[in-house]
Amino acid sequence: KIEAALTKVEEGKLDANYGLVPGTRINEMRYMCDFGPTQFEEVRRAIAYIVDRDEINKQLTGGYGTVVDCYATDATTDFAAIKDDIESELIHYSYDLDKAKECLEAAGYSDTDGDGIVDKDGENLSLTISISNGSSTAVSETLQDMWKQIGVDVQIEMLENVSDKRAAGDFDMLVSPNWQTVNAGDGQKYLMNRWSDGGSDNYSGYHSDEFQAVLDKLDAAFTQEDRVSAFVEAQQVLADDAPAIWMYANENVTLVNSKIENVTVFPIDYYLVTNKWTLAE
Repeated sequence: KIEAALTKVEEGKLDANYGLVPGTRINEMRYMCDFGPTQFEEVRRAIAYIVDRDEINKQLTGGYGTVVDCYATDATTDFAAIKDDIESELIHYSYDLDKAKECLEAAGYSDTDGDGIVDKDGENLSLTISISNGSSTAVSETLQDMWKQIGVDVQIEMLENVSDKRAAGDFDMLVSPNWQTVNAGDGQKYLMNRWSDGGSDNYSGYHSDEFQAVLDKLDAAFTQEDRVSAFVEAQQVLADDAPAIWMYANENVTLVNSKIENVTVFPIDYYLVTNKWTLAE
């Protein structure tokens, strides 16, 4: 859809201009970390290693998105400045069949009865992923096929209202789209709300003593250098624990009527209107 709209602009069939910048909203696949098979890090990592995020990003965004390994995106200035340094320290959950199988074995799963589904203590590894019924069925089926490769049985649950399932904390995996990561230009609120003990959006029950200690360090940090250092450390902990699969960050693509001039498209949100906008004479 985005490609079609931009093509119309380029061909002069749509009286508009457009702006395209990296965005700060990310799309996640959250695991239940409090109970069930996904409470174990090895299971979460196995599932992450078998997801081809490049393919999912291509299907969902048409290429107008960027695969991310943590909550920071290319639009985050401080992250962009140290991106090369930090990425060497993060786990990259790119498609890797062997690593996915190794993680399942480390978690004690194997196919003992030859039915194609791995099991442990007589229980098959069967999970349900909850997705909005407005989501692409092609993507759901692609994910299902990926997980079959490592013997994980995943059922797709299409819901009218994913937020009810999220609020109840009754899920194995749940697609959680379009989360703003830098409210007020800073990622601390996102980290605290989403991942800290008692966080208002920590509906997956994630807990880590190490992560809590990093948040305390971030809260006490005063200089920009100390805050960036704490943000980096927080991302490293989250990448290791894998409480979610960070799928991709949306690019902000904004169509603007050609009668409007001096429009700036901002990374943080696409709908920001400023007094700099003017009508063309």
